[in-house]
Amino acid sequence: MPPFGQTHDRTNDAPANSTTSDNHAISQQQWDSMAEHSKLSGQNKPTSQDNQTQLSFDHDIYASKDAGKNPKVIFTKDQKEKAFLWGPNGESPTNSINPDAVHQGELGDCYFMSSLASLAKSNPQSIQNMIKDNGNNTYTVTFPGDPDHPVNIDKPSQEEISKYGHGDSEHGNWVSVIEKAHRKYTGRDTSDEGDDPINAIKLLTKQGSGTVDDKLTGYVFGVGRTSEDNVAKDLKNATQDNRVIVASSGRDDKPATFLGANNEPENVVANHAYSVVGFDEKTNTVKLRNPWGSDGARNSTFDMSLDEFYNTFNDLQFTTN
Repeated sequence: MPPFGQTHDRTNDAPANSTTSDNHAISQQQWDSMAEHSKLSGQNKPTSQDNQTQLSFDHDIYASKDAGKNPKVIFTKDQKEKAFLWGPNGESPTNSINPDAVHQGELGDCYFMSSLASLAKSNPQSIQNMIKDNGNNTYTVTFPGDPDHPVNIDKPSQEEISKYGHGDSEHGNWVSVIEKAHRKYTGRDTSDEGDDPINAIKLLTKQGSGTVDDKLTGYVFGVGRTSEDNVAKDLKNATQDNRVIVASSGRDDKPATFLGANNEPENVVANHAYSVVGFDEKTNTVKLRNPWGSDGARNSTFDMSLDEFYNTFNDLQFTTN
């Protein structure tokens, strides 16, 4: 946990000028991508209905509004729901599950979103296994760290997707579904209270997983600080073993709290959690990802030297098994 009970609140946590993704609906790009891979065909004449066309079958079947070169391509209701959840990779969800799918929304929950993005890199199958589509516009999300308490939620609305970590036409909306379930599980449906990333890591990984919390900047005069050599070893082992790894930066309102901490290097936001997505032991370079995601002016993934990382971040937290 960040020293002195620090939590990652939304003061600097939620991205500035957060924008709403309009991808809560199935985009034409998603339909067209599915059409390229679908082997289904139908002969009934469709009638236009928003972004999809419903055909007159005993069961729900949908087709692209502009099917292009193949006007007979159709999609079952099941495929339509898979497209909402997983994007055009609906039949192969793990192809949509990677860190780039995570774009933190309006809520100050970097502690959870950075952990989720790290899990998307280390074990995408685990994320697919968490979500059960109940077929009635509801989902059941079972967090590996607490399998005895599955969470039932309604399909995220447009308003909710504007607040949650929204997906995009390439990756679908699985991020919003899991985040909504997490908000309900933790009782934060209507609040924006922060938390320690270690709690998110424990919830997202299998029950009984061990965790480590390396103190990088240490306390006054470096008491309790993990050595830089040990941090390098931990980064090497954790990345090689595909562990969930999160690094937390320090608070900008208490610059004298930690010896040697620098909370304002390029690319790093104070009081914020990042996914660690790589470590090069030959060059001692740490690759980090900001859960805000990338936009035209900001690249979410960047490199830091081990020394700068060690003297910038407060905590390195990861699973051990």
